[in-house]
Amino acid sequence: MSAPATAIFLSDMERGYYFTFVSIVGVYSILDLGLGQTLLVIFSREQSKLINSNAVRKILFVTRIYYKYLSLIFVILSLIIGSLFFNNTSGTNVNWSGPWILTSISTGILLLNSAKLIFLEASGKLASVALMRTKQTILANITLLLLLYFGFGLWSFSIYQFFLAIFSSYFIYFDKVSIIYRKGRKINKKPKFIDSFQIWKYQIFPLQWKISINYLCGIIIFQLITPFIFSSLGPVKAGLVGLNLNITNAIIVISSSFISASIPKLGGYIENNQEIIAYKSFKQLTKQSLFFGVLLLSVGFFLSFNFHSKYPNIFLEPNITFFIALTAICHILIFNIASYFRIYKKELLIPHSIFSAICHIILYSQVSNISIRDLFLNIFAINFVTLILTLRTYRIFRSERLKV
Repeated sequence: MSAPATAIFLSDMERGYYFTFVSIVGVYSILDLGLGQTLLVIFSREQSKLINSNAVRKILFVTRIYYKYLSLIFVILSLIIGSLFFNNTSGTNVNWSGPWILTSISTGILLLNSAKLIFLEASGKLASVALMRTKQTILANITLLLLLYFGFGLWSFSIYQFFLAIFSSYFIYFDKVSIIYRKGRKINKKPKFIDSFQIWKYQIFPLQWKISINYLCGIIIFQLITPFIFSSLGPVKAGLVGLNLNITNAIIVISSSFISASIPKLGGYIENNQEIIAYKSFKQLTKQSLFFGVLLLSVGFFLSFNFHSKYPNIFLEPNITFFIALTAICHILIFNIASYFRIYKKELLIPHSIFSAICHIILYSQVSNISIRDLFLNIFAINFVTLILTLRTYRIFRSERLKV
């Protein structure tokens, strides 16, 4: 994790822009509209057909076209929205325009590549894609640290994004592991527009629209807090909060990867009517996920408790860090349960997500009127209530499945 290095090599003002960049870039998921998770479920449930099935190749063809337009739309919108957003911040001399342009283009490429990597993961190349991502992340972070050290400022993040885009593109189009994708994209007869629409309408959309609602709500919950603080309290506060949230989100992603990396395997169990095995595997993975998450979050709280008074521009107050850690645990559990539902091609947490998103929007609108501590206390309260509702839905679902 290179986020702590921003506290050393960037000014407080630059750090505010840096983590606002990170948050706004994360909003690209709004255009994905849950398609990535949808494809992972669909391809995972069709593993035995991936290479030879013309139907699966047609789905891949349709999604490739979809993501081409998606990426173009993202780049155009991000350039416009970024310009409007950052131009409204007066009194700063931070050079943000060039880095933002490169960041937008690079993220568009990453979005374009995402469906191709999902296809590879679901087709039995999960370990290879994970290894590629590990190498990609390590090399990109080393590059980022060097750029920060040599004073590249905001260009460091944009070049970091560009490195990720180039690395993943090389893997997809030139690595021997990815040949299954390059073969899979070849199709004897390309579907016409109306045929492509029918494939999307009947095979993808029924699950996608449900996941997309959760994605939209998730963006509101996870990505908008730093831009709201940036516009209400300024870049310095946004940088402090953004640094701590970025590290926390990394812990959530790592902890949740126990489940997300196992979706193809769990989907295979369900497809082969091995539901009990899938359930036991899910429970074990969730325990590992929680243990790992609590361990890392405890380290974060320990650092905050011991070093906040010495480095107040890096560490939030311990009580704020505590609320963030509790919220993160709620997020991990909710994500795991949502993933479990999705291997059944079910999306049962839409009401929960809408409830949580509305509460967060109301709360974020009051950022300028409440303290940071009260902000995160209320965020935890919202997520705790959402978790209780999620666990209730989970118990009902499990009891119904066990009766089948």
